[in-house]
Amino acid sequence: MSYNAETVFLTDKQKAILEQITSLPSSSVKLAKRAEVVLAASFLSTNCKISKHVGIDKKQVKVWKERWIHAATELLVAEKEGVGEEVLLEMVLEIFTDKSRSGMPNVFSEEQVCQILALAKEIPRHQEVTELVEYRENKRIADEAIKRGIVSNISPRSVGRFLKQMNAVAV
Repeated sequence: MSYNAETVFLTDKQKAILEQITSLPSSSVKLAKRAEVVLAASFLSTNCKISKHVGIDKKQVKVWKERWIHAATELLVAEKEGVGEEVLLEMVLEIFTDKSRSGMPNVFSEEQVCQILALAKEIPRHQEVTELVEYRENKRIADEAIKRGIVSNISPRSVGRFLKQMNAVAV
């Protein structure tokens, strides 16, 4: 069963800003898709049609339409007050920004991670690279970090994750 979803009304300025976001090469793909959802919602009647038009899941269409609808009044007020296009653009980008999610807090402080990475540089590495050798090296680093009192407990996998992140940043 198909029903008409809540309609999105756009002012000319809002439409221009959304079109700008979708066409800018510097816009991320997800940001452009979110802007496309709102643009499509102004002329398509159902979330299913919008989903097919934009190429994303119906649930995501609903999320971004609802975000836009909740912020629409604030955008209209800002427009009537005569704020500049840059301010409106910032407001629109804020609507499309991912909200922080709950999750497990960091177990290790940045200082502890830095000390573990420094420790990893001290320990000589093996020539051959295999998963088993990598695990053993990570275990040695983890054991040494515990022995030196950097952390009370850490797994070889966590050490490996820190090293991987360091290599990704260094590249």
